Amino acid sequence: MSTPFGLREVREAYRRAGRWLHRTPVLTSRCLDQLAGRQLFFKAENLQKTGSFKARGACNAVFIEKEINPASPGVVTHSTGNHGQAVAYAAKCAGLPCSVVVPRDTPKVKCSAIEEYGAELVFCEPSPRSRGDFAPTDFYNFSRSLTITQYCDVSVLSCSGLLVFPVEPAGKFLEKSLRSQERLWPNPPQFLDTIADAIRTQQTFEKVFLHE
Repeated sequence: MSTPFGLREVREAYRRAGRWLHRTPVLTSRCLDQLAGRQLFFKAENLQKTGSFKARGACNAVFIEKEINPASPGVVTHSTGNHGQAVAYAAKCAGLPCSVVVPRDTPKVKCSAIEEYGAELVFCEPSPRSRGDFAPTDFYNFSRSLTITQYCDVSVLSCSGLLVFPVEPAGKFLEKSLRSQERLWPNPPQFLDTIADAIRTQQTFEKVFLHE
């Protein structure tokens, strides 16, 4: 299975973004080991900057932009919360302006967190199509800004460094797609009806879903 990045890119991402991140602990549980019938390790990324592993990829992507374009006018992203917080944090660390497009029904606590990192909030309708329709040119001061996406940007993926065993809401079809090595999601993309707002996008993006 081919990937758009390798160990070299992962090490470079650590060198670039590491100083802005926590080295989070790895936890174990004998009780859960017994239930699972194997040894389990839990990477406590809930203790990471901004409260999730998303800060890793966001810092790498933003600081790559800073290296390549020292006069960058800023960054733009779209998110239901966690990725938006991470990009806002990374932009603040890099001293870059940031705007985050969020659905109107995004929890207020996440919107407040994004704003506390100094980013501008832009609201859209709660659908994948509406969120994706926003482009950097929609922002009067960001006509040449970098758009950072959480699933399509290799600089984000190369710093995430996680192996994930998904627990999915009804209608996600991720396990079926992985087992069949085919994209089984219907079009157009849609949001699922779930309280887990961070995973309500039904489809995964091409650079995440890699297959032979």
